Amino acid sequence: MKLFVANCSVQKRKFSYKIPEDNQHYFQDILPGHQICIEDSPEVVNHIVWQHEIYGLQESTKVDSNFSGICYSIDKPVSHSQIKHGHEQKKENMDDMSQKILEASAVTINNTISNEVLKTGEKPRDGLDLEIVGEAVNQEQENAPSTTKKVVKVSN
Repeated sequence: MKLFVANCSVQKRKFSYKIPEDNQHYFQDILPGHQICIEDSPEVVNHIVWQHEIYGLQESTKVDSNFSGICYSIDKPVSHSQIKHGHEQKKENMDDMSQKILEASAVTINNTISNEVLKTGEKPRDGLDLEIVGEAVNQEQENAPSTTKKVVKVSN
Protein backbone atom coordinates (compact mmCIF):
# COMPACT_ATOMS: atom_id res chain seq x y z
CA MET A 1 0.00 0.00 0.00
CA LYS A 2 1.25 3.51 -0.80
CA LEU A 3 0.76 6.57 1.38
CA PHE A 4 1.28 9.91 -0.36
CA VAL A 5 1.79 12.84 2.02
CA ALA A 6 1.64 16.35 0.52
CA ASN A 7 2.85 19.64 1.99
CA CYS A 8 0.36 22.40 1.18
CA SER A 9 2.11 25.00 3.34
CA VAL A 10 4.79 27.50 2.31
CA GLN A 11 7.46 26.01 4.59
CA LYS A 12 9.55 22.88 4.32
CA ARG A 13 8.10 20.24 6.63
CA LYS A 14 9.89 17.38 8.32
CA PHE A 15 7.47 14.45 8.34
CA SER A 16 8.34 12.04 11.13
CA TYR A 17 6.69 8.74 11.92
CA LYS A 18 7.16 5.47 13.73
CA ILE A 19 6.40 2.01 12.52
CA PRO A 20 4.59 -0.35 14.94
CA GLU A 21 6.93 -2.49 17.02
CA ASP A 22 9.97 -0.52 15.85
CA ASN A 23 11.61 2.00 18.19
CA GLN A 24 13.23 3.95 15.38
CA HIS A 25 11.85 7.29 14.19
CA TYR A 26 11.77 7.87 10.44
CA PHE A 27 12.01 11.35 8.91
CA GLN A 28 11.42 12.70 5.43
CA ASP A 29 11.56 16.33 4.33
CA ILE A 30 8.65 17.58 2.24
CA LEU A 31 9.25 20.79 0.32
CA PRO A 32 6.37 23.27 -0.10
CA GLY A 33 3.97 22.07 -2.79
CA HIS A 34 5.60 18.64 -2.95
CA GLN A 35 4.78 15.18 -1.65
CA ILE A 36 6.48 12.02 -0.49
CA CYS A 37 5.48 8.39 -0.86
CA ILE A 38 5.76 5.77 1.88
CA GLU A 39 5.15 2.22 0.76
CA ASP A 40 4.37 -0.44 3.37
CA SER A 41 1.67 -2.79 4.60
CA PRO A 42 -1.86 -1.48 5.16
CA GLU A 43 -1.36 -1.81 8.94
CA VAL A 44 1.76 0.39 8.88
CA VAL A 45 0.18 2.97 6.54
CA ASN A 46 -2.92 3.19 8.75
CA HIS A 47 -0.71 3.55 11.82
CA ILE A 48 1.21 6.44 10.26
CA VAL A 49 -2.04 8.21 9.33
CA TRP A 50 -3.39 7.62 12.84
CA GLN A 51 -0.22 9.15 14.37
CA HIS A 52 -0.73 12.40 12.46
CA GLU A 53 -4.52 12.84 12.38
CA ILE A 54 -4.49 14.36 15.87
CA TYR A 55 -2.12 17.05 14.52
CA GLY A 56 -4.39 18.00 11.60
CA LEU A 57 -3.36 15.54 8.87
CA GLN A 58 -6.39 15.15 6.64
CA GLU A 59 -7.33 13.19 3.56
CA SER A 60 -6.61 15.29 0.48
CA THR A 61 -10.27 15.28 -0.61
CA LYS A 62 -11.58 16.38 2.80
CA VAL A 63 -9.50 19.36 3.99
CA ASP A 64 -11.44 21.71 6.28
CA SER A 65 -11.04 24.42 8.92
CA ASN A 66 -8.85 22.15 11.07
CA PHE A 67 -6.36 21.57 8.25
CA SER A 68 -2.71 21.70 9.32
CA GLY A 69 -1.18 22.07 5.86
CA ILE A 70 -0.32 18.38 5.41
CA CYS A 71 -2.70 16.03 3.61
CA TYR A 72 -2.56 12.46 2.37
CA SER A 73 -3.88 10.09 -0.23
CA ILE A 74 -3.83 6.31 -0.28
CA ASP A 75 -2.47 4.52 -3.38
CA LYS A 76 -2.55 7.57 -5.68
CA PRO A 77 -0.61 10.84 -5.61
CA VAL A 78 -2.23 14.00 -4.25
CA SER A 79 -3.20 16.05 -7.31
CA HIS A 80 -1.83 19.52 -8.02
CA SER A 81 -5.32 21.00 -7.64
CA GLN A 82 -5.71 19.32 -4.22
CA ILE A 83 -2.37 20.74 -3.08
CA LYS A 84 -3.44 24.19 -4.30
CA HIS A 85 -6.82 23.87 -2.56
CA GLY A 86 -5.05 22.76 0.62
CA HIS A 87 -2.75 25.77 0.43
CA GLU A 88 -5.73 28.11 0.07
CA GLN A 89 -7.54 26.40 2.98
CA LYS A 90 -4.44 26.67 5.20
CA LYS A 91 -4.12 30.39 4.36
CA GLU A 92 -7.81 30.94 5.14
CA ASN A 93 -7.42 29.09 8.46
CA MET A 94 -4.42 31.25 9.38
CA ASP A 95 -6.26 34.47 8.44
CA ASP A 96 -9.23 33.44 10.59
CA MET A 97 -6.96 32.61 13.53
CA SER A 98 -5.13 35.92 13.11
CA GLN A 99 -8.41 37.85 13.19
CA LYS A 100 -9.57 36.02 16.34
CA ILE A 101 -6.26 36.77 18.08
CA LEU A 102 -6.51 40.43 17.04
CA GLU A 103 -10.06 40.67 18.38
CA ALA A 104 -9.09 39.04 21.69
CA SER A 105 -6.11 41.41 21.98
CA ALA A 106 -8.33 44.41 21.31
CA VAL A 107 -10.74 43.32 24.07
CA THR A 108 -7.83 42.90 26.50
CA ILE A 109 -6.35 46.30 25.61
CA ASN A 110 -9.76 47.95 25.91
CA ASN A 111 -10.40 46.37 29.31
CA THR A 112 -6.98 47.41 30.58
CA ILE A 113 -7.48 51.01 29.45
CA SER A 114 -11.01 51.12 30.90
CA ASN A 115 -9.79 49.80 34.26
CA GLU A 116 -7.00 52.38 34.39
CA VAL A 117 -9.42 55.19 33.53
CA LEU A 118 -11.84 53.97 36.25
CA LYS A 119 -9.00 54.20 38.79
CA THR A 120 -8.81 57.94 38.10
CA GLY A 121 -12.50 58.31 38.95
CA GLU A 122 -13.53 59.11 35.40
CA LYS A 123 -15.86 57.21 33.13
CA PRO A 124 -14.10 55.47 30.20
CA ARG A 125 -15.06 56.44 26.68
CA ASP A 126 -17.21 54.05 24.70
CA GLY A 127 -14.96 51.49 23.09
CA LEU A 128 -11.74 51.30 21.16
CA ASP A 129 -10.83 51.28 17.46
CA LEU A 130 -7.76 49.17 16.78
CA GLU A 131 -5.84 48.91 13.52
CA ILE A 132 -2.72 46.81 12.96
CA VAL A 133 -0.62 47.65 9.92
CA GLY A 134 2.13 45.29 8.78
CA GLU A 135 4.68 46.35 6.21
CA ALA A 136 7.32 44.39 4.34
CA VAL A 137 10.79 44.34 5.85
CA ASN A 138 12.26 45.13 2.44
CA GLN A 139 10.23 48.04 1.05
CA GLU A 140 12.27 47.98 -2.20
CA GLN A 141 11.01 44.48 -3.00
CA GLU A 142 8.69 44.29 -5.99
CA ASN A 143 5.10 43.69 -4.80
CA ALA A 144 6.24 44.00 -1.18
CA PRO A 145 3.72 42.24 1.09
CA SER A 146 1.71 44.28 3.55
CA THR A 147 -1.40 43.81 5.62
CA THR A 148 -3.94 45.87 7.47
CA LYS A 149 -6.27 44.34 10.05
CA LYS A 150 -8.98 46.28 11.85
CA VAL A 151 -11.15 45.73 14.88
CA VAL A 152 -13.66 48.54 15.14
CA LYS A 153 -15.40 49.61 18.33
CA VAL A 154 -14.55 47.14 21.03
CA SER A 155 -17.22 48.15 23.54
CA ASN A 156 -16.90 48.39 27.30
